[in-house]
Amino acid sequence: MNYQPTILALILRHFKILGMLKEMQETNKKQIAKQLGILEFFVDKYKKQAESLTLDKIKSIIQKTIEYEYMIKKGQIDDETALEMLLYQIVK
Repeated sequence: MNYQPTILALILRHFKILGMLKEMQETNKKQIAKQLGILEFFVDKYKKQAESLTLDKIKSIIQKTIEYEYMIKKGQIDDETALEMLLYQIVK
């Protein structure tokens, strides 16, 4: 199966948004949504998720996602194994 272009890209986007939200000083939901490129409705949901993670953990997940994407493109790992390893990194 070819998970790489869709699932890894979605995971990467999700954690980039969490990371940007963690670093933001803005408190206005409308402004946050505009800066992150998401609907205002999702701001609280992202905030709740971001609270449970440290910025270092978010950055680590982003880095691992990028590494696995690179390894898939270079043929060093198959996409299913990369996804499984990434999910393990996220939950540990």
